[in-house]
Amino acid sequence: MSYSLAPTLYEGDTPRAFVAGFPRTIRYQGRELRVILCTLLSVSSEYKKSGYGIVVWSELVKRAQSAGYDGMVNYCVEGEPMNGMILGCCRMLKLPTERIFSIPYLMRLLQPKFVPSLADEQESPVEMFGRIAAQTAKDVPLSRVWSETEIQWQLQRHDSVVACHRSGRHEGMITGYVMRAANPQRTKCLLIDDVLWGTLENEERLALTKKMLSQGVQAGAQIALLPCLGARCHRTGKPRSRRV
Repeated sequence: MSYSLAPTLYEGDTPRAFVAGFPRTIRYQGRELRVILCTLLSVSSEYKKSGYGIVVWSELVKRAQSAGYDGMVNYCVEGEPMNGMILGCCRMLKLPTERIFSIPYLMRLLQPKFVPSLADEQESPVEMFGRIAAQTAKDVPLSRVWSETEIQWQLQRHDSVVACHRSGRHEGMITGYVMRAANPQRTKCLLIDDVLWGTLENEERLALTKKMLSQGVQAGAQIALLPCLGARCHRTGKPRSRRV
């Protein structure tokens, strides 16, 4: 992430509209591609419907084009105005766009006595993550290519929650982070991010899941949320001419 991929509109010293693009490397059918994950598109409430969102999003597209990225991934809440705005902007900029996923979520309430506390493995989680992610990428047509720096950030950020499990030669891990909801109670939520079953069998996966929920409870989370990939978000093709 860099400021060059975070165009912002200011009023004086106050930011009024911004968006951020997070660089990612993916492997699709044997090809490595550099893409931007477009997120955090926000406009101050007093400037809603001013068109500022379109301005900063379009600027991010132009910067991604200039930097030579192969594509952008956009995601919105289905049925909300932002979804239509992104599609309209893509048509205006003549960007080939393809819908690839709608992502439902699973949610579960967590209670202090929900699961027992189970110890994690002693091996460096960074090494385990890299090994399992690399192996998993061999079995699927679309995968993320992780650098060691990205793995370290993912696992060592201040709000991260990580669970590892090994049984003989079988191993797997789950990562996530804790975030407060924007409700009056400021409810702590465990957002499960990477589910790497690795070589675990079903019973071993259950043990790993219990570890993850236990870690979430220890971090103070009251709700666990899991995105279920496998059904249909918007992927924007190369900001120039080639489709991903």
